[in-house]
This record gives sequence, structure tokens and C-alpha cells, in this order.
Amino acid sequence: MHQRRHPSWCARRPIPYFSGTRSILGFCLALYGILVCSSVAFCRTRNASASVRGSMQAVSGGTLQLKTPVSHSLVGAQRVSYVLPLNSGSFVRLACTSVNLDIVVKVVSPEGTNVVELDTTDGAGGSRLVFWIANTPGKYLVEVRSAHDTASQGSYELEAEEIRPAGVEDNTVIEAQASYLEAEKLRRAGEGNSLQTSVSKYQQSATFWETAEQPAQEAEVLKQKAYVLYLLGQNDDALQAATRALALSRSAHNIAEEAAALHTLGQVYDALGDKQKEREFYNQALLLQLSDDFVPQRADTLNDLGVAYNDLGDA
Repeated sequence: MHQRRHPSWCARRPIPYFSGTRSILGFCLALYGILVCSSVAFCRTRNASASVRGSMQAVSGGTLQLKTPVSHSLVGAQRVSYVLPLNSGSFVRLACTSVNLDIVVKVVSPEGTNVVELDTTDGAGGSRLVFWIANTPGKYLVEVRSAHDTASQGSYELEAEEIRPAGVEDNTVIEAQASYLEAEKLRRAGEGNSLQTSVSKYQQSATFWETAEQPAQEAEVLKQKAYVLYLLGQNDDALQAATRALALSRSAHNIAEEAAALHTLGQVYDALGDKQKEREFYNQALLLQLSDDFVPQRADTLNDLGVAYNDLGDA
């Protein structure tokens, strides 16, 4: 940066005059700097506020139709809402698949009450299902948002896979889902009592899913139950639940749940001190998580696998 040169006449002025001039110039420059900084700060604040407002803006996704997938990208706190017209007594199975993003799917009735809400955070990845029965006819609102307000851009796909008149057996599915979501809330609370209570809720949900003959859903619940038991240090019970989850996920040909069960088994064997089996299960899980559908899950597996290799002295 070049230094500013003063005209030669300045050097010939008496010292008092030059000092006063310098003081005035200094004051003016300081005032100018304050004004410039204030203007820049204001512009940045205004732009940041506009950015936040833009990211929180609700977007209409249109109308959902049976067996017609729709997809959209999300960033920050942005949310997308869809309308799904239903007759009273309709049973709905909605599939949601997210890529590089944890999403929350909420269903709101025509009266404005929450019907069901699924948070995919800590999930196995792949497709997740939401079930409900329409108690009243009208337009139901299906809202999708990121689970984290500061999330980077990701995408998702929704599909109403099934809409039909509800049968008596469908009540079991609704009860299974309700028990599972309650267990998830207790798990996220993170306290000892909440974790212990969640175990019974997971088991209740698993029993309902078994009755409904939904092995993939049962596998998901048992995997979560195994993870909580692992957190509680009840590793023998955790091993039993995770092994059952692995068998069910394989019978249902559900890669996401199979990988999740393998990862949980790796964690349990780590707690049991069997480092060889721990590494073996992490490696098996990693082979199933190579697609872009499982980026967060793959990162977790790689992290835990690295720790396992380090424990074995192979780092």
C-alpha cells in the first residue's frame, strides 16, 4: 500500500497550524470510517436477515398423488408443504427418502391438528415410512423440513405408496408407529430413566410390528432398542436385540436396516471387548453404505472403524 504524500507547503507551515490541521483531518477520517463501517454492517445485517428469511420461506409442493413420487431440495430452515386429499377412513402409507439430509415429515389434519411427525435424525438411511388413518375427510397437509435449521443443501423424495380404506388390522400398524415414536422421544431425552423407559416402548412397538407382519419395521425398532441397551451397558441384551434385527432386515431385503444392525453389533462387540468382531461388523456395514443414500451413516461407520483399527494397533 502506498503512503499518502502531503504537499510541500504543508511542511513549511508553523507547527501549531499543522497539528490542528492534522487533528481535524484525523477526526474527519475517523468519522468517515465510522460511517462506512456502519453502512457495511447495516448492509451485511440486512442481507443476512434476508438470507434467513429466504431460507425459512415455506414453499408449496403442490398435490400428492398415489404412486407418484415427488422430490425437492432443502437448505437451512426451508420447508415444503404438500396437499393430500383423503376420504374419511383412508389408510395411508407414505415413503420418504432423504439424501445428505436429516428431515422431519409432519402430517396435519384438515382441522389443523398434528396427526403424526417423523424425525429421520439418527435413522438408518434409505426409505422411511409414515402411516396414518384419516379420521375426517379433506385436505391433509404433508410438511417436509430439515431437522437442522443450519443444514447445508440436501434433497428428499416423497411417495404416497398406498391409499385405501383402513381395515381393523391397520390399527396395529398405527399403534406400532405410536409406540416407536414415543420411544424415540424418550431416547432423545438422554436421561437414564428416559432411556430405560424407552426400552419397553421399543419392545412394545416390535411386538406390534411382528403381529402386523412387517419385518423391516420390526428390525428398525429392535436395532434402536439394541442401541439404547448398549448405552445403558446391558450388552448381552443389546447383542440379542441387534442379532434379531439383523436377521429380520435380511429377510426383508432392507439394506439400510441391515447396515444399521451391523453397525450396532460392532458397537456392542466394542463394549464387550471383542475388537476383532467389532471390526468385522463395521466392515460389513461399510460395504452396504457405499451409495450416496448413506453418506452420514457411512461417515459414522468409517469413524468407528478407524477407532477399532487404532485399538488393534493397525492405525
